[in-house]
Amino acid sequence: MIHTTVGVYPNGSWESNGVPSEYLAEHIAYNIKNRVGRAMYLDGILIYKGINCIDAIKNSSGIYKQIKHDKNTAPYK
Repeated sequence: MIHTTVGVYPNGSWESNGVPSEYLAEHIAYNIKNRVGRAMYLDGILIYKGINCIDAIKNSSGIYKQIKHDKNTAPYK
């Protein structure tokens, strides 16, 4: 299965990835540890708020919940 992750920066910019299930735990752990300044959505659900990202999340109009990948996008952003 391919999961969609979306990283949201405090300024509202974002990056998305399609991640296979077998790499998902490592992908999430890496992002939370090394990209603490961005929030993270997993399949449309906010799983990490990031530092100073609340306003970007609130102002998103739900766009991060609408992104869907159907293939692996490695190397990940």
